[in-house]
Amino acid sequence: MSLSEAHGSGVILLTQSELVALSRSSIYYQAKGESTENLCLMRLLDEQYLKTPFYGYRRMSVWLRVQGHRINPKPDLSKANTAYKTYPYLIKKTVLMATAIWYAPANLSKAIQPRTKKWRRWQNSIPGKAETP
Repeated sequence: MSLSEAHGSGVILLTQSELVALSRSSIYYQAKGESTENLCLMRLLDEQYLKTPFYGYRRMSVWLRVQGHRINPKPDLSKANTAYKTYPYLIKKTVLMATAIWYAPANLSKAIQPRTKKWRRWQNSIPGKAETP
């Protein structure tokens, strides 16, 4: 008796799946078959591999493209998505003064601060800031 024939036996599917140590989703799972396009490509690859077993995956991909098949189509990520609104960059023309000081708050945890000489020099250059060990 298979697990899916539980309706007539009086044993619940949950109990059966626990006895066999399977999840219930694996009982109900039905595998999909291959598409006709996939089967056609696999047949072509098999035939070509028998003719030229020294071809690697790159040459096989090129061969399939030369035959007119579209394989591994990749999205063009360099084009902007028109569905999203773009916002202007507001500080593009802002000129920072050489005397402008950008620093982290004084209560910043020491665990976050990097322990480098450059950081210590920069931290010591802040007016009114005590030296760090």
